[in-house]
Amino acid sequence: MLKLEKHSFIFLRHGQTDANLNEVAQGQLDYPLNPLGRQQMVEATHVLAPYLSALGPQTIHTSTLRRAKESVKIIKSYFPQTKIKYHEDLSEAHWGVKTGKSPHPWRKKWLGDKYVPDRGISFLDYRTRVVNKINHILKEAALHDPVPIILGHGGTWWALMRVLGRPIHLAGNASVMLVSYEYGRLRIRTLTAATGKEN
Repeated sequence: MLKLEKHSFIFLRHGQTDANLNEVAQGQLDYPLNPLGRQQMVEATHVLAPYLSALGPQTIHTSTLRRAKESVKIIKSYFPQTKIKYHEDLSEAHWGVKTGKSPHPWRKKWLGDKYVPDRGISFLDYRTRVVNKINHILKEAALHDPVPIILGHGGTWWALMRVLGRPIHLAGNASVMLVSYEYGRLRIRTLTAATGKEN
């Protein structure tokens, strides 16, 4: 059974792209941030500031897609000491023939493990890939990083929610979530929830 390491971390979704705005399932399409997305990331950086300031030089782990790279570089422009590590396994799911199309209604079936787009990845395989990578990050963080930051995608958050046994819901663009364990109990707090579409 797939489980997540019990180590606190911050999850941050990338800022808005035009694909998000137009409700397109972008998956591996490499959209840049739009103007609102860049502003969202500035606001998210202010939310992260207490953590980036108080905990010393932090490492942000993110995907190799452009919207994630642009998002993390905005944070680094305010906190130059921040380290960035790119991980292909944190990238969004490949939607196959559904890439570039509306995510309705097929995505709900995908999230329920009842549908796999032709030439795409199953939700089971995707969440296994994502959670294995995050577990590797958290194991390393246990030695030197009290609250690592993971900047990911909508699919990244869905994978985490499934593995943590929580209802799958949308993390809006540039939303910041603190996943922590207090007295051994899981707690998920929304530090900020920017508006955004689900892909």
